[in-house]
Amino acid sequence: MLNDLRGPLRKLNRDKYAAIHEQQITARIQLEKVQSELHGNPRDEDLLAHEKVVRDIYLEILKSSLTFLK
Repeated sequence: MLNDLRGPLRKLNRDKYAAIHEQQITARIQLEKVQSELHGNPRDEDLLAHEKVVRDIYLEILKSSLTFLK
């Protein structure tokens, strides 16, 4: 039964966590870009919503990265 999970778990590890550091850097750069745009136009509702989505993605990747390091 556990052997049946071996393949899918390896694929999950390879797809999600193999390049976790690069994913973190990319997400941070994207978040900084959106926040910079938001700084120039703080009342733009679309930018506010986009910043929230990008921030949530970054925080999830950061959490995964810290868990991976543990």
